[in-house]
Amino acid sequence: MPSRWRADDYELFAVDGRVRTAEIERRIRMAVDEWFEDRGGLLTTGISDDERRRIAEWTSEQFYLEMEVWRRRHPDAPYED
Repeated sequence: MPSRWRADDYELFAVDGRVRTAEIERRIRMAVDEWFEDRGGLLTTGISDDERRRIAEWTSEQFYLEMEVWRRRHPDAPYED
């Protein structure tokens, strides 16, 4: 598995499920960080499990929508499930 990739390297995401999973996890971490920043970063209670789950689900859905668009544009490209 490569140690670095671009956030829009859909060709790599299509053929390497490990990188695809790592990219989703990276995006979820960023989304959680943004959630804190949007609230001034001053929360002492943290983020609830429900809110973290909602952020993770939405972020993952957005990633797979991006992949779906890429796959429609590149129908002959290989894809590893």
